[in-house]
Amino acid sequence: MINNFPFDIHEKQNTLNQHIVENQQLMQKNQQLKLELSAKSDQKLEILESMARQKFGLIKSGEKYYQISISDQD
Repeated sequence: MINNFPFDIHEKQNTLNQHIVENQQLMQKNQQLKLELSAKSDQKLEILESMARQKFGLIKSGEKYYQISISDQD
């Protein structure tokens, strides 16, 4: 046995397997965080669009704008 050859390979394989599992867990966590970030961004965009509609009269392409006036003819 030169340099503990069979044991070194086994030890390195165990370390590699641990790193693979760790990386898979981190990739799952990253995916979860990406979904959360995307959901928050969508909510912020909805709020921004609502504000733009109210304050600046935003009308999207294909939408129709109706204005209702109440007259005081009593």
